[in-house]
Amino acid sequence: MKAPIAVRDEDNDLPMPDQNVLISLDKIYSTKEMALIRNGVASEVMEDKWDIYFENDRLYFHRNWTGYCQYVVRFVQEGKYWRMVDAVVNADPDEYQFIDDGVDAKRIPFLIDVLILRKESVFPDPSIPEDDRPLWLWGDIGRASVGQFPWDGSADD
Repeated sequence: MKAPIAVRDEDNDLPMPDQNVLISLDKIYSTKEMALIRNGVASEVMEDKWDIYFENDRLYFHRNWTGYCQYVVRFVQEGKYWRMVDAVVNADPDEYQFIDDGVDAKRIPFLIDVLILRKESVFPDPSIPEDDRPLWLWGDIGRASVGQFPWDGSADD
């Protein structure tokens, strides 16, 4: 079964709060990669952690338990490629505790690589001790940290 295109969940996905910051990004994606990014990813189970959908040249990242919007990433088309140019980052301390522009600028492509493009990637925050990374990754990307993803049959009964 082909994965469905993820869409906004009007009942759960909350808007980006007024407390936010804009960070610059600069990564190029191919047309093929962009087609996958446009499909996003919808969580199937609690352990999936993220609902990610694409609207109006922007990729929205919501935590699936709370519905909090953590990132809104803007893309522009440049010929046959797409460039990720910036992101609005949630800066409301009641909704998002991890605010570091440099780490967020690396975390966003990490999330895209792992959750959408299904590429191997190393989490970009060297401040997390090696022994703590498996638990931290489980909290951040859930079952994707052990190679299980929505719509690959791993959550089927």
